[in-house]
Amino acid sequence: MAQALETCFRNHNDEALRLATRLVGAPDRGEDVVMSVWLRLAALLAPADSLPPRLQDRPRGYLFRAVRNMATDHLIRMRREAGFRVELDDPDLLADPGADVAEQLYQRRKIAVLAVAINGLPGPCRRAFVLFRLHGHPHREIAAELGVSVSMVEKQILRALRQCRNALAAAGY
Repeated sequence: MAQALETCFRNHNDEALRLATRLVGAPDRGEDVVMSVWLRLAALLAPADSLPPRLQDRPRGYLFRAVRNMATDHLIRMRREAGFRVELDDPDLLADPGADVAEQLYQRRKIAVLAVAINGLPGPCRRAFVLFRLHGHPHREIAAELGVSVSMVEKQILRALRQCRNALAAAGY
């Protein structure tokens, strides 16, 4: 089995990588998709002594279908998370324009630390925090949107606030 999977990998990896890159739009994400496919195939096929008939008969087609499916999953996950990531394209927009240059620099650095801390939060925690702090949604509305209790939303927001506080402290703010 290992030999057959290795042969399939050697024969079709470059094509699979080109397909994944085209589907997800970036070479590094394409590599992630293809690696995930190979890891999943290896895990699924590890207990068997040979490849399943579909993979034996049409290894290229089977592999490409798996790459398409994984790329679709990857894109769905990225779209879902994109609305809740904190992008820091222009920190000058958030810094106080009336402050002196040193204060503006201090504010921009602090904003950057907070953005990294927020983006490092687990998905549900980040979504609850962004909806509450950046969009001003009440806890009940967030709970309904996320399908959790109001208590869980409060816990997620507290966790995010702790993470932000710890990140600022670690950076010396």
